[in-house]
Order: sequence, then C-alpha cells, then structure tokens
Amino acid sequence: MGDLEQPNSGPPRRSVIVALASIVVLLVLVVLLVRRSHSTQNAEPDSAAATSATTSEESPAKTPASPQPPPAAVPPREVASAPVSAVPPVPPQPQPASPFARQLVNSLVQLNLTNGPLTPEKLAAWQQAFQQLTNAGPAAIPAIREFLQTKQDANFDPLGGAATVGEHSLRLAMLDALATIGGPEAIALSADTLRSTNNPREIAALARNLEQLSPGDYRTAAIDAARAALADAISGKLPGTDIAPLFTLLQQYAGAEALQDFQNAGARWSYYSAIALGSLPDGTGVPALTQMATPDSANRNSRSAALQVLAQMASDSPEARAAFLEQAKTDLPAATWIKIGSLLSGEQLQIGNRADTDVPEAAVKSTYTLPNQTFFTTSVLDRLSPDQLTQRIQLIDQILAVTQQPAAVDALQRARNTLLARSQSK
Repeated sequence: MGDLEQPNSGPPRRSVIVALASIVVLLVLVVLLVRRSHSTQNAEPDSAAATSATTSEESPAKTPASPQPPPAAVPPREVASAPVSAVPPVPPQPQPASPFARQLVNSLVQLNLTNGPLTPEKLAAWQQAFQQLTNAGPAAIPAIREFLQTKQDANFDPLGGAATVGEHSLRLAMLDALATIGGPEAIALSADTLRSTNNPREIAALARNLEQLSPGDYRTAAIDAARAALADAISGKLPGTDIAPLFTLLQQYAGAEALQDFQNAGARWSYYSAIALGSLPDGTGVPALTQMATPDSANRNSRSAALQVLAQMASDSPEARAAFLEQAKTDLPAATWIKIGSLLSGEQLQIGNRADTDVPEAAVKSTYTLPNQTFFTTSVLDRLSPDQLTQRIQLIDQILAVTQQPAAVDALQRARNTLLARSQSK
C-alpha cells in the first residue's frame, strides 16, 4: 500500500473559522448590548436629577407630605364700592312738657303779675312751686325749655329781687333750676341758651352754672358770648342794660386776652374798663391805664377812673406807681383826690352791683351809680400786713412831695392818718 492517504483538511478549517467568527460577532453584540444597557441605566438617574432640579427651581422647598384635605372654599372677594359720606344722626326731638311741669312753670310766671303787694303767702307759694319744679329732675327740663324759648321774662326787682325772691328774674331762676337738676339734658339746654342770649346777667349765670356742671368745657363759649354781647352794647343794641357782668366774666375767664375788649369799651364804660384793666394779671393793663390817665385823654371820666385804679395799684406795682406819680404833678379835680385818698387808705374798687356779688353788705364802704355804671368799694384795711401799711404810708409821702394842691394834701393826710392808726394798733 504505499503512503497512507491523508484526510482532506480544507473544508473543516473553513467551518471552524466561520464558527469562531460567529462566536466573536456574537460576543461583540453581547458586549454592545451590555454597554448600551449600562449607559441607559446611568442616563436615567441623571435625567431624574435634572428633572428634580428643574422642579426645585420652579417650586422651591416642596416637601412630600401625606395627602391633605382640600382647602376650604374661599368666599368670593367683595368689590370695594365708592365711599359713601356718613349722614349725621338726626338729634332726638325734645320731649313735650308734661302737664304738671307746665303748670308749675305757669304758676311761677304769675308771681309778678298778681295784683297787690307780694305777701309772705304768695312768696311761700312761689318758692314751693319752684322747689317742686327742681325736685321733678330731668322731667322738668322740657317745660323749662318751652319757657326759655318764648323769650318772655318776669322781672323780680320791683318785688325785692334776689334779696326777696332769690333771683332778679324768672329766666335767671329757670337757669339756676337747670344747674340744680344737672345731667346731660340740663347741660345741653344751658349751653344752647348761652349761645342764643345777649343778656349780660344770663351769660354770667350760665357761665357760672356750666363751669360747675362741666368744669372747663364751656369757658370758650362763655367768652365768645360775653364778647358778642359787649359788641351789641357798644353798637347800642342793649340800651338801659347794665353790662357789668360781662367785664367780670371776661376778667375771670379771658384774663390778659381781654385787654383789647376793655380798651374798646373804655370810652363808654370808663370805670368798668379801668377797674377791669387794673385786675389783669402781671400788670398787663398798666400801659392802657397810663394812656387813659394822661391829660390828653378824650374822656375826663376815663382819666379820673384810670388815676384811681393806678393809685389803688401803686403800692404793689412799680409801673403803676411811676405812672401815678407823673400824673400827680398835674392839676387834678378835688373830687378825684378825695377818691384817691380813700383808695390809698384801704378801700378797693369793685365792678357792678353789690347784690350781684357774694360781698356782704357790711363790707361795702361806698357805692357809686352813674347813668350806665354801678360800682362800689370794699375795705381791705384789716387785711393789710404791717409791711403793706408801711408801703402805703411811704407812697403817700412820695405823692405829697410832688403836689401841693390843697385838695390833694387834705385827702392824702387823712389817708396817712388812717394808715398810721391801723399800723399802731397791730
């Protein structure tokens, strides 16, 4: 047999190669698939993170929470309308007067209309009716309002006035009844009357009553009422009316601010004006008094009144003393020196009628009644200290050194003797 025949190896190698290539391709595919799968898994977290970051920017600090109940329904927002101006409340209408209260007022009106003299029985009946009216309290106010609105009055001065009846007029009695009753209704009616009346006595009474019922609340209204009434008097609208209460009220409530009021009234009410100017605080009125006291003063009565007030102030006020000593060098009427002597010896000028004040009758030294003015003097001699007595004596010596008028010397010496006697008795 010769050499053994070798098997054919071509086809089997090609198969192996093909198989190996297939395996390699398969492995490559597997590797690619694995890589793709891994890449996809890595990309998903990045995308989620990006989504989370975007969400965080758009809606910060959103923390997952358990489900919440739905929010309560919000009512629809009201559309604001244009503001409507408030309408002031309509004040309550005054209540009508009761028949009983009206009857009491009518009985009071009849006092000075009754024929014949005022007997004790008639006066007692009037006082009893008045007491019943005030005892009725606020229920009496409508009847009092009705009477005040009629503008009628009953003058009690012919019957003895305040000394006998307790008031100068029925209207003044009704105003005091309001003060006795008190309360908001009485205050309101008193304030309304203050704004509507120009009667000096009524203004003074209302100012006093309102100050007691509501301290400080109606002072401005009282000053305004007094000034309006004073203007009426200056223009001639209050003929025959004593306006002394207006000066007293302005002096008490307005103080130094009443300076111009007193100066404006000086031409017609010289004594009222001068006395009021002398009462102003801190010597505010001294310059005006000095002007009134000059010989060039157009009104002789004004000069005399101003000189008396300056003399009254001279022992306490250097400005008043200097002004008076300057005028004492001029020729003055004897009557003026007599009055000055009385004032230096311890008397003091007061505005008005003594009956309208709380000054006891026994304290009055002299009373003066002019056509349109009433004033009086009281004694302050007993209230002067030893030093004050000495100051007055020294003042009199200064005046005697600048004048030798017989009337002046006589009046001044009498005043000096009175002061010396009083000084020696202390």
